[in-house]
Amino acid sequence: MTRLSIIVPTHNPGALFFHMVRAFTVHPDWELIIVDDASDRPVEVVQPPAPHVTILRNEARLGAGVGRNRGLAAAKGDFVLFLDDDDYLHAPIVIKLLEELETDPSIEVAVASYDLLYNGRQQPANIADRDIIASLLEGRSRRLLAVDGNESLLRLTAFPWNKIYRRDFTHRLGLRFSSTPVQNDLFAHWQTILGARRILLADEVLCSKQQDQCGARISNTSDWRRLAAFTALRETLELVRTYNRPEVEQQFWMFYEKFIKWLLSLLEGRLRDKAVSEHIKFTKAMPISHQQWCGTSTPASDIWALGKINMIDIDRHPSLESTPESEMTELLTFALDEISRLAHLAAAKEVERRQFDALQKRLTNAEAEFARVSKAWATVNGALAASQKQAEIKDRQHAAEVTGLHQRLAHAESEFARVTNAWALADAALRSKLAKRTRLTNLQSRVFKLFSGWR
Repeated sequence: MTRLSIIVPTHNPGALFFHMVRAFTVHPDWELIIVDDASDRPVEVVQPPAPHVTILRNEARLGAGVGRNRGLAAAKGDFVLFLDDDDYLHAPIVIKLLEELETDPSIEVAVASYDLLYNGRQQPANIADRDIIASLLEGRSRRLLAVDGNESLLRLTAFPWNKIYRRDFTHRLGLRFSSTPVQNDLFAHWQTILGARRILLADEVLCSKQQDQCGARISNTSDWRRLAAFTALRETLELVRTYNRPEVEQQFWMFYEKFIKWLLSLLEGRLRDKAVSEHIKFTKAMPISHQQWCGTSTPASDIWALGKINMIDIDRHPSLESTPESEMTELLTFALDEISRLAHLAAAKEVERRQFDALQKRLTNAEAEFARVSKAWATVNGALAASQKQAEIKDRQHAAEVTGLHQRLAHAESEFARVTNAWALADAALRSKLAKRTRLTNLQSRVFKLFSGWR
């Protein structure tokens, strides 16, 4: 039983690739599918036969996207992982994620972090990707989520090798990579995140990506092939709009804003002008208001001010009459695109002016409301101060009354003590008189008895 299928498209691979092949063969339940994209020396000639290794060959160069699609069609594993031929896969992390995927069948794809090897030096993942992962994990190392409410996951760099797919999910989704020479994984990334019902997001480093600044790798391309990115962008935008969710399209244009700046930074001269021309055509699909497409403080006009076409090279064309017809057609096309860009820039600026006027009006209204509330507050505060003064007067009156009552009570207590003392003295005197009267009565009685006996 095959647990994991690892699909690697390659063209003229280096020594690191063959080391990677040997490392994978130690896992008996893994299969490695190599798609040789018309290498000068066929991989099957250079690579000796190895268990669980399948080599497919394209006789003409079709690109990594086509190679991944072909490898996926041949995969037999329960899970699928895509890799480039110069990357380093962290097998222990793969095994941990596979165990979690097997434990919970509802997880359709695992998305992990990565790091970069720039000219042999290890560096962390792109800071934007690290920020997105950290914000979604909320302090945890792993989290199960769906794209609803977590749309920023769509803006992760569209790498194919930081994901482990459940193969059944790729069939349900109809996962495919674009046939463009560059950005062939852009559509697949958005298709995956939008189509997955449950995603495992992890901050473990699944893969180390080679990013050498020199060499013939496609990632170092700065020629006409870079313009194929707009083909991948168009089909991705079409996919996004099938979901009819403004928050998803918002994420797409936020991604595009950073992508086009990066793309234009790679290109120079007429190739850059051509890229700006394509950029202008593509961004006609963008909503003008930045609240609709960006969700940040970035003005919408920035996207139209981003690129300016240098339409005429005066040194090469001292007069338009001497310009060849083919170049004149190109210049006219650029001119129309530049006119379109300036028209959209003006429209965006007009929208921003209206928004500013509306904000200014709201500010004026807010200031008037503040003045009204301040006046009302002053009135209330005055009434409160007067009420507090009256309360203080009443408090002093009450205090005087209480003091008088205390004095009267003390006087009453003193009078009560005096009367009590007088009553005690009178009582003692009365008792003395009664005693004397009793004695006198007894004496009279005895005298009377004596007198009666004498008679």
